[in-house]
Amino acid sequence: MIFTGDLETDCMILYNILEPLDYYIGTERRTNQFKDFKSDKGGGSVLYGYTWKGYLKKAPDGSNIYRKPSKYEGLYETKIKAENPEIEEFFIGFSKLHFPNFKWSQVQINKDYISPPHFDSANVGESIIVGLGDYEGANLCIDRGSYIESVDIKNKPYKFNGSTYKHWVNPNKKGSRISVVFFNSKCLEAKINKNKI
Repeated sequence: MIFTGDLETDCMILYNILEPLDYYIGTERRTNQFKDFKSDKGGGSVLYGYTWKGYLKKAPDGSNIYRKPSKYEGLYETKIKAENPEIEEFFIGFSKLHFPNFKWSQVQINKDYISPPHFDSANVGESIIVGLGDYEGANLCIDRGSYIESVDIKNKPYKFNGSTYKHWVNPNKKGSRISVVFFNSKCLEAKINKNKI
């Protein structure tokens, strides 16, 4: 295993693994609540995991390109998972060391992506988010109703329920920032449970 057990060191290792990936704005970030997103050049927000959307895009010749089928019937691997299958082992290793009792099925990776206020409406239960990289600012902001909580997540895994609380990223950022969100999807859980029967 490449991780050391020291959280700050392991966050740097995970950042170095994720930073070179090809980032773009994934389909789950093209909805109305994300229409005002901001992303630095070369940044984006991608889902590492599974989707029920089989169609990917059109080929230059006009034919349809479909996603890679997953081990679960009726589900497909997202583009970034299909292109980088080895990354899953790093997510598993990191989470086993730093939040071993938290079960997750999907990972959202955001590079230099300043997310607007939104709910994670497709999530179930709590998520764990951690900020990676050499950056300042860009705290996670959570609307708790009577107050706005500002959380420094740099090298600090933080658990919260994004489907219950509206949240966003403070746009004041210096440096390069990757946030990684470990979570469970309602629709994915339903598909996985159906496949177990």
